[in-house]
Amino acid sequence: MRTTVVGSWPSDARYAAELARYHRGQPDNGDAEKLLTEVATVAIAQQRTCGLDEITGGETSADSFILHYPRLLSGIVPSENTAAWDGRGAFRITAPVCAPVGLGIAASFVRERSIYPDLQKVTIPGPPEITTMLEPREAARAAWPTMTELIRAEIRTLIEIGARDIQLDVPQIAMGLADGGWDTGLAVETAISARERGRAIAHFDHFSPRCSV
Repeated sequence: MRTTVVGSWPSDARYAAELARYHRGQPDNGDAEKLLTEVATVAIAQQRTCGLDEITGGETSADSFILHYPRLLSGIVPSENTAAWDGRGAFRITAPVCAPVGLGIAASFVRERSIYPDLQKVTIPGPPEITTMLEPREAARAAWPTMTELIRAEIRTLIEIGARDIQLDVPQIAMGLADGGWDTGLAVETAISARERGRAIAHFDHFSPRCSV
């Protein structure tokens, strides 16, 4: 039986304070890269020690899985809701939304593969996750097609640099289906739209569609 992880691997507790400073933008680039490499190295080693057949980089550069995405997007500004998300604040859309340097997942994959050259699996969130901190919700929902294109672009880059198991991780859809807040047809359409036809085949694994290439 093949064993793997859905995506995130808890960062070692000894790095909690340094990672919090990183997500607040405090370390310089050199210190940040050293920190992220060290945290990913530990996460990869822990997964291998557990005997998993297929590991990921652990999403160790992410802030609570998705709370760092506004920093990678242009066309948004902080909203008046500065207390949201434990003081990280919420954001509102003021212009066409772009990701000038990508969503950061390919960059993390390059770092993590330099640690473990056999790494092939990577996870990527869906449109609902990337727009979680955007307000109002109607505007965030309207941005999903744009998010889909950003996700597709990131997937193309991941394929080009060697990722062979790309898992679309969409817990908001899964939870919505469980509590009745999501229509099944819309859930499937939203998940499948994130992968390009002809470039990957999506498999559904506990409502986390995977693209195997």
